[in-house]
Amino acid sequence: MTTISPLIEPTAKPFLKWAGGKGQLINQIQEYLPEEYWITGSIERYIEPFAGGGALFFWLSQNFDIQEAFLFDINPEIVTAYKTIKTKVHVLMKVYVK
Repeated sequence: MTTISPLIEPTAKPFLKWAGGKGQLINQIQEYLPEEYWITGSIERYIEPFAGGGALFFWLSQNFDIQEAFLFDINPEIVTAYKTIKTKVHVLMKVYVK
C-alpha cells in the first residue's frame, strides 16, 4: 500500500478535540484506504458515521477530491455545530471574533 505526505498544506482542522478521535490514527488509516483513491485522487462517496471532531474527514478532503460526503454523529450538539459552520459560518465568526 502506498503512503504519501499530505498533498497540500492543511487549511481546515478539527475545531475541537474529541475522545476517540481519529486524528492520531491517520497514518495507520491511510494504509488501508482503497488503492483507487491514490490512483484517481478522488473519493466518489464518503460516509462518516462517527464524525466527532472530523479529523479524518478534514484530512481526506484536503488530500482527495470528495464528490459527495455525509457526516453523522449521535451527539446533536456536534451535528448542530457542523450545520452552523456549513450554513452560517460568517455569523458564527462575528460572534467569536470580538
